[in-house]
Amino acid sequence: MTKLRAKVEPGTPGAAFAEAAGLSPIQRSRLVIVEPGALRLPVFPEKDYGGRPVSGENAGSDVVMDLATGSVELTDVVGRYYTSIHGWDSPGVLSVGQVQKLFLDELTGAHGAIVLRAQPESAFGAGVAPGKKGRIRAFAVSYAAPATPEPGQEPEPAPAEAPTDVFVGHEPALDAGDAAEAVRDILSLIAYQHPVMLELDDSMTALRAAVEPLLESGKARLAAAETIVVSD
Repeated sequence: MTKLRAKVEPGTPGAAFAEAAGLSPIQRSRLVIVEPGALRLPVFPEKDYGGRPVSGENAGSDVVMDLATGSVELTDVVGRYYTSIHGWDSPGVLSVGQVQKLFLDELTGAHGAIVLRAQPESAFGAGVAPGKKGRIRAFAVSYAAPATPEPGQEPEPAPAEAPTDVFVGHEPALDAGDAAEAVRDILSLIAYQHPVMLELDDSMTALRAAVEPLLESGKARLAAAETIVVSD
């Protein structure tokens, strides 16, 4: 027998019907706008892997990097993160192509990504350049605004500064504390000067740790009514 599942908004007739039908909440999702400067920027070491001083503007350049949305490395961590936060509704193992189509393809609007890496380490000791970059700890994928209207169509009025739609996540193998720190740091970077909008599911533990205090303090706000996934 197929389980009955639906999305409802609290306080609506649909939510009342779901409760009367014996459906139970299994997931909550909120669309949140984080205001500019809501989080303090992380402080990066002003020395490189060899202990040499790094100028202030370059501090963190070995751990904060732009990455092409077609990157296999990015695709891998995005796919594993999505699977890890959907244990309540497992999508199974996603192929590289499926992850690209869902989150990183041009047709999704994905047009940029930034990653936060672990500090690179050398296998040959201090002062010797590492052979490869540090692993990805957290990522943020940004999505383009809707296309401009066709000639003759009236454009929708835009707010003074529309938030950028982003998908934020982390390497799922990180422990809870490291994941929370990595997500908070990358969120502070992308929302330093401009507002961002993101989906916040209750299963996104690390992201909740960063965003829920901002909702409580007024530095973030809901962009729409929350939705609840209910099931029998």
